[in-house]
Amino acid sequence: MKNINLEITYPIDNIAIGGGTTTDITLKKGAETNFTFPFALTYDPSVDASGRALADILQKCDSSSGQKGRLSVNYKIKVSD
Repeated sequence: MKNINLEITYPIDNIAIGGGTTTDITLKKGAETNFTFPFALTYDPSVDASGRALADILQKCDSSSGQKGRLSVNYKIKVSD
């Protein structure tokens, strides 16, 4: 496998919030393969002009409000030979 690419978006307005890439992973038939996949989450306010995604993230992560929630993201994984 030559390349694995990950794109991560936040569900509100499908805002791009990160991703990662790794290369040269060898998968052997009938065997288990473990590898570390490097990825990063980033927030760019210029992409979230309405601020809705940031407000949602802050609400779900604010421990002082007592209303913590699960932070979910959408992702696409592309694998190429």
